[in-house]
Amino acid sequence: MRHSRPEDFFNAMAAAYAEGDFVRVAEGFDTPGAVYVEDDIIVWNDTDSLIETLRSHCEVNYLLGTRRVSPEIVAQSLHGHKHFSVWVSWSHEDANGRLLFHVPMRYFFRRWLGGALSVQLVELPDRPEA
Repeated sequence: MRHSRPEDFFNAMAAAYAEGDFVRVAEGFDTPGAVYVEDDIIVWNDTDSLIETLRSHCEVNYLLGTRRVSPEIVAQSLHGHKHFSVWVSWSHEDANGRLLFHVPMRYFFRRWLGGALSVQLVELPDRPEA
C-alpha cells in the first residue's frame, strides 16, 4: 500500500480495513514503529507484531459495533522534504450507516524517493468522541 498523497493513503487504508486485509494496511507502515494512545505506547518491532496490533484494534472496534470506517483529513503540517504529519478523524459507523463515534489520530509520515509515503509513528491524542 504505497501512495504519494495522504488522501489516497487513508482511503486505501479504510478499504483494506473493510476487507480485513491487515497485511495490505501494514505495507504502509515502517517497522519498528509505535502508536501513542493517551499515556500509553504500543510498539511493533516487525510486520507480524504490527499486523497483530491492527487485528486486535479492529476486533475491539467490531465489538463496539463498527462495520465501516471513513477518514477525514482535518489538518496537515507543511510538507517537508522527507517528513510531515497529518491529523485524521476516523468516523466509525454501524451496519446501518449510523455514526457511532469519531477517533482523532495524527500520523507522522516519511516520504521516500519516488514520493511513496509510509507511517513512522501514530498518535491517538484523545479518547474517541461520540
